This record gives sequence, C-alpha cells and structure tokens, in this order.
Amino acid sequence: MFGAISPPNKKDLLCASAVKDLFWSSWKEGVEVLRMGKLYEFICKNEIFAAQCALGILSLLVFAAAVGRFLYYPLNWAMDVATFLFAWTVFLGADAAMRLDRLFCIEVITG
Repeated sequence: MFGAISPPNKKDLLCASAVKDLFWSSWKEGVEVLRMGKLYEFICKNEIFAAQCALGILSLLVFAAAVGRFLYYPLNWAMDVATFLFAWTVFLGADAAMRLDRLFCIEVITG
C-alpha cells in the first residue's frame, strides 16, 4: 500500500532514546558545570575578602589591646580573638595562594 507508514522497530526506538538521554545528560552536566564554576568563583572571591577582613580586624584588635594595656584598661579577650583570627587568616590565605599559584619555595643548596 502506498502511503502506509511502518511502525518503528525496537532497535530504532532504543537508539533514539539513547541519543536523547546522551544529549540531555551532557546538557544537564554542562549547566551544572557552569553553575558550579560560578559558585566556585564566588567562593574564591569571598574567601580572599574574608582573609583580608580577618587580617584588618586582627591588626586593629592587637593595636587596641596594646593601647588599652598602656591606659591600664586591658582587653583580656583580645589575645584569644587575635589568635582565632590569625589562624583563619593563615588558612584562608594559604588556600588562596595555592589556588593562584603564588606559594613560595626556599631552596637550600648543601655541600
């Protein structure tokens, strides 16, 4: 008969389904990679900003504690907070330096 369309066989349906699944999964992964890239960039920028803020607050706090000690009004808690801020500044700064490939190396020649 003319004009009759034969139904697709199972092999053709499986191939079409596999192509659709492959396209959809790769598109979905591309979108996820794009989202994760933006999220990673956002975290990296804020990480550097947090390290800068922690270092600034640390400096002001140590200066205020020294002035307070000079005026006989010591800030007893300042050293604990300064230690906490120093640790976070070191960790965040080291991570940012490693990511930006700015770590330094000391070479020792012996002998």
